[in-house]
Amino acid sequence: MKLTPERIKRLEEELSKAKTYGDLMGKNGAIKNLMKEALESMLDAELTEELG
Repeated sequence: MKLTPERIKRLEEELSKAKTYGDLMGKNGAIKNLMKEALESMLDAELTEELG
C-alpha cells in the first residue's frame, strides 16, 4: 500500500478527530480503516502475483 498524499491527509484528519479508543479502533475507526486498506492491498498484490 502506498501512502499517497491523499491517504496521509485523510488519516491525519481522522486522527485529529479521534477522541476515544472507539474512534481509533471501532467499526469505522481510523487505525482499523488503515489496517483494512493495507491488508486489502497486500491480498490484491498476492493474487496478482499468483494469478498473473
